[in-house]
Amino acid sequence: MKPAIGLAEALREFNDPIVGDNARVFSIKWIRTSGPDRGKAKTIKRAVKYSRSFADPVPDQERTSPNMREQSLLRIRDLSTNSILDLKVYSLIEYNGYPLKRRSGRICRRP
Repeated sequence: MKPAIGLAEALREFNDPIVGDNARVFSIKWIRTSGPDRGKAKTIKRAVKYSRSFADPVPDQERTSPNMREQSLLRIRDLSTNSILDLKVYSLIEYNGYPLKRRSGRICRRP
């Protein structure tokens, strides 16, 4: 098993979405917090931090989107399905295959 990395370190890397001239591609694993699959782990092998071009029209769905920072959400784009997902920071358990640990030192695990 890979050594655990801090959640803050993973978020710093996540918030720096460009590497050279390309978008930073990463894998992410989290625990679903709603719906029929609540409590089950979900993995996306290829994702990027979502950002829209200002030249693109803003869909109605985005106009009513929640305040990401207030609600501790990360917006990502799944490259395999081209879908956009909002993930709760506290539900993250892995980033690029590394288990995440909280400030308390506890490693985030699947319940």
